[in-house]
Amino acid sequence: MKDIPKNDYMIMLRKSILRGSEGVISIYQGNLIKLFSVVPSIKINGHTKEFYSAKRKKLEVIMTKNSFSKHNAIYPTQLYSVYEQFCGYAMPDRRDFRTLYNMKFSRNEKIEILKRFRRILDYFHSEKMVYGDIKGTNMLLSSSGTKTAFCDLDNIMVENIPIDKYARCASYFCRKYGAVDYKLDSFMFNFLTIEYLLGIYSKNYENVFDFLDSNYVPQLSSNMDKKKVKSIFDELKNITPHYKGEYIIDYI
Repeated sequence: MKDIPKNDYMIMLRKSILRGSEGVISIYQGNLIKLFSVVPSIKINGHTKEFYSAKRKKLEVIMTKNSFSKHNAIYPTQLYSVYEQFCGYAMPDRRDFRTLYNMKFSRNEKIEILKRFRRILDYFHSEKMVYGDIKGTNMLLSSSGTKTAFCDLDNIMVENIPIDKYARCASYFCRKYGAVDYKLDSFMFNFLTIEYLLGIYSKNYENVFDFLDSNYVPQLSSNMDKKKVKSIFDELKNITPHYKGEYIIDYI
């Protein structure tokens, strides 16, 4: 772990290129870095220390996996500290990428894009990881749409290290399903698929919940298995501990 001088750290917090709920994206010595706004120290309560300690541990696990670059994830390449405390990490520079909803594609192109993201999830699951926060702002595309990547990996479940913060949709699923496992990703990816293909965007997937209540199953592609997709729609409306975890995108 490389140490950042405290003056440099404060400057990067102020002169960031992107600001989020947990911290900022900034540049340090030519590297793109995610910096957390709160750094655990002796002055911070134990819960915060544990929170950032878990983040560090899961990033260290991810950095031991050599195949991330082949699977288009914005993976950590270097951990950083300030005041001798973990404060953030460097990652591949993908500033030329755009978030999923900031680009326009045809319905068929969108389906192919979703299938590529689906394959990345298969890789995550093979490495004992649950992404847990699937939404358009965490899914990146190159300008041509041919390259895809998930970002914000410090929040995912890695082996036995849990997800840091649950989105409202994820909390709803875990409460109804009764566990946190790979099926959380299928649930959220199905909601993302409906939202993306139908263009019914909203915060926390509220419009998708409303759409499912309508009992209408749209024709999402000419090759869609409507009977199978309807059965998945029915499951999404009423999550139980028996949820199968199938993906709509596999049947369109």
